[in-house]
Amino acid sequence: MLCDSHTHSIYSFDGHNTPAELCAAAEKAGVRSFVITDHYDIDGILDGFYPDYDVPAAKAAIEEAQAAYDGRVRVYRGIELGQAANRPEEAKAFLAKNQFDFVICSCHNLKNVPDFSFFDCTYMSQPLMENLYHRMLDELCLHAAIPGQDTVGHLSYPLRYMAKSGKAIDVAHFEADFRRLFHILRENGMAIELNTKALRLKLIPDETELCILRLWRDCGGTDVTVGSDSHRASEMGIGLELGTALLRQAGFEYVRMPGGSVPLAELD
Repeated sequence: MLCDSHTHSIYSFDGHNTPAELCAAAEKAGVRSFVITDHYDIDGILDGFYPDYDVPAAKAAIEEAQAAYDGRVRVYRGIELGQAANRPEEAKAFLAKNQFDFVICSCHNLKNVPDFSFFDCTYMSQPLMENLYHRMLDELCLHAAIPGQDTVGHLSYPLRYMAKSGKAIDVAHFEADFRRLFHILRENGMAIELNTKALRLKLIPDETELCILRLWRDCGGTDVTVGSDSHRASEMGIGLELGTALLRQAGFEYVRMPGGSVPLAELD
């Protein structure tokens, strides 16, 4: 089965299971490989808003799980690096020091603004929501320019919280923003992520993700990573088959995993 490239353990402030428990869940679900990409929102951590990421403890727990499940489930040691350009030198040093197998570039919050998950969009106007999304794509161009990252995570992240307030925006209105970001990704050899969390929760229509995927392909993008964004063992691998189906529908032939790309045909 396709590698789940976006999962969280207890070493994320909002994770619930140990790496070994995630391995057990992956084996039960038929997921043969996955990446533990715990949160490292560097601006929030360095500003004292979030607890620090315990690198030695997480590394030891992942290595113990790797040994225990060797030959049964392959688990990679990754990180979800949030807002890298807000602390660029510290972000570069963090990646250089730790040599992760896989790095997700994420934008959970705009600079000096709380995480999108804290937003109640009930009384936000359409122009305001569109401005927030434009600013996220604009800041992602800066974050993605930090070297050593593999994929850009959940490009529809703010749309989750708009949907919870009964609101939506049309991502097709942001073609110019996407093209500027996608040029940077191609220059840096990065992929984009198809995050299945909002899809499986029915927060975002398939057509929204397909619009982003098709534009990425039109810009010459070839690789997409697929991740469940699971925070509990029970969510491991959920939506991967849906994600693969959407990739095929958008015309993609490959999926990016740690270590390289795999033809989708090999997953049949």
